[in-house]
Amino acid sequence: MANKYDFGTFGGAIGGVLLIVVAILSGGTIDVFLSLSSFLIVAGGTLATSFIAFHYSKIFALLPVIIEAFKPDDHHSVEYINLIIDLLKKYRAGGRKALENHNDFLENRFFEQG
Repeated sequence: MANKYDFGTFGGAIGGVLLIVVAILSGGTIDVFLSLSSFLIVAGGTLATSFIAFHYSKIFALLPVIIEAFKPDDHHSVEYINLIIDLLKKYRAGGRKALENHNDFLENRFFEQG
């Protein structure tokens, strides 16, 4: 059974928080990390640089991608591999014409865009 969540994303977020906690526990104070001016410089600079480098439509299109990074992975690798093998067998047996009547790949955006 596949993992329900992308643990790499959560692991990276938790790892970042743990690094901050370790830095605080080693002698720093929380005030160093919760500075509004520091946050505005980092977040504002990142946003400003993004707007300089990319068209605003691409930046706004990134928001759903960020949300998608934290959602469970709904790809079923074994099913995709079996479908590819099935399509290859049909192609070898009947050529491209045999694939024209095969509708399984139209249900999947990856195969549809090919």
